[in-house]
Amino acid sequence: MHLTTLLSFALLASTALACTDPTGAGASADLSTLEHQLRSAEKEAAKAARLVERAKSYGNSKDAKHKRAVFNQREKRWEAEAARLEKLVVRQRKAVSAQATASPRSSTLAKTTSRIVRVPTSSRKASTTRSTTVAAISTRSSSKVAVTPTSRPSKKKGVGHNDAKLAQKLDVSWVYNWGQCPDGSLGAGVEYVPMLWSDNAGDWFVNAQKAIDSGSTHLLAFNEPDLVGQADMTIDAVVAGWKKYMSPFKGEAKLVSPAVTNGAAPLGRDYLATFFAACPTCFDETNAIALHWYDRATNVAYFKAYLTEAYARFKKPLWLTEFAGSGTVAEQQQFFKTVLPWMEAQPWIERYAGFGDFVGTYVNADGSLKSLGRSYSETK
Repeated sequence: MHLTTLLSFALLASTALACTDPTGAGASADLSTLEHQLRSAEKEAAKAARLVERAKSYGNSKDAKHKRAVFNQREKRWEAEAARLEKLVVRQRKAVSAQATASPRSSTLAKTTSRIVRVPTSSRKASTTRSTTVAAISTRSSSKVAVTPTSRPSKKKGVGHNDAKLAQKLDVSWVYNWGQCPDGSLGAGVEYVPMLWSDNAGDWFVNAQKAIDSGSTHLLAFNEPDLVGQADMTIDAVVAGWKKYMSPFKGEAKLVSPAVTNGAAPLGRDYLATFFAACPTCFDETNAIALHWYDRATNVAYFKAYLTEAYARFKKPLWLTEFAGSGTVAEQQQFFKTVLPWMEAQPWIERYAGFGDFVGTYVNADGSLKSLGRSYSETK
């Protein structure tokens, strides 16, 4: 199973609702809106529970154990989000009830907005919706101060993560989470880049605009549309999705192509070339090419050739939005020491993001960096 297959399951358990404020300000939101969010969260919670059950059949390999850990973490976060929303709904229902008592004209509203559709308690496994604001641009104070690196991070270096607090000790300048909204507070100066994971767009227009207004300079398109188990889209679907959801933001943000695998034809770069051939306008609107790379950590020559050939083919700046070299920790550390300085030196490589900032990979459960995470963070 391709290492990134876990992301398809994880992202299925996330919602594409409009980004909301997790600090409690939502208590003043319209009751019907809160109920809608709760119903959506409960449905996604049921999906998350099914994913965890499915992961039990993956075996006991290191990769399988990692997948289960990621899914279990997401379950816990969904549970917290469902509980938060339910409290807000209860609070707002009381407010509506009080208004109804004070004003007879409010009774109709109270009756029509008080029903909550529930998923059985045993199935309500939850994680936060991708629904928080970036600390650097938030007007709300926080009792938790983000730990930020003392050195100035590379403008190119970023990371993919599924829990923002785990990225706070990494020396990076940008992050993404395969979703449309940041899922926690980020360090000062760290840019969040939203992604339209597939053509199941949800509130993409609202969320992308919020991100742009908050300082995001780029928008990422579909995640591995060339791969079954990921976005898995036909060329026609990618063309239609780009025109409908990405093209409207041309001029407001820089648009990054669908991120493709390093699979052999017709996958990978060939898939991307087919997309651009089918839609020359899409190519013209694309500001950067997104690629993924997975192979042995010792296969540095292939890594460099893969990116060099991609730039020669498309002649646009590259974003390597997922990459990892398999092997021992020592081999992976040496891989970083070799390829990170090389990417920093290539003017046509605009950004890169290691895969990934997950418990057991770059970080420990308490957010402290593992040896591999330190190597990624500290290598210039």
